[in-house]
Amino acid sequence: MCIRDSTVPAPPVFRIVFDCSQGIRTLSDVLCNMLETVDIQITVTPQFKGILVEAIDSKQVCLIAAQLKADVTMENCEHTSICVNTKTFSCCIRSAQPHYSISLESIPNSSAVKIMAYESLSNTSITKFTLPTLVCEQEPTRLKDSEYKYHIDCETSVIKGIVRM
Repeated sequence: MCIRDSTVPAPPVFRIVFDCSQGIRTLSDVLCNMLETVDIQITVTPQFKGILVEAIDSKQVCLIAAQLKADVTMENCEHTSICVNTKTFSCCIRSAQPHYSISLESIPNSSAVKIMAYESLSNTSITKFTLPTLVCEQEPTRLKDSEYKYHIDCETSVIKGIVRM
């Protein structure tokens, strides 16, 4: 669970650019349908640059593990995270056309994040949002912290139906 707090120190300076918004739009839809808040990790390592999401819903039924590559620039660190309300995040991201580029940037001296959607070829259409971030009250669940010992046999048609829902 996360709470809104404007007195939190600003996160490290970062900028994430998605050349095509379709990937982040799909991820935001999935997050919005399953979670109320989410902790999005921003990572820059030699192996991976982008965002990581590892979250479980409040009923501990659905586990989301996603990584989305992007052009990331960060100052003075390799990773940081932001906690956002998924409905607000999805609403901002969905406002961009599928062929637009989307950038998420930290705002200096603020815990909020600026989201910009724009046409990459011609900067004629630019949409800007300021997304407030939340403060996590508890440590987010990580896949390495979870252990499952279940084996489920299921037909492919049933799995396809579950994924469509």
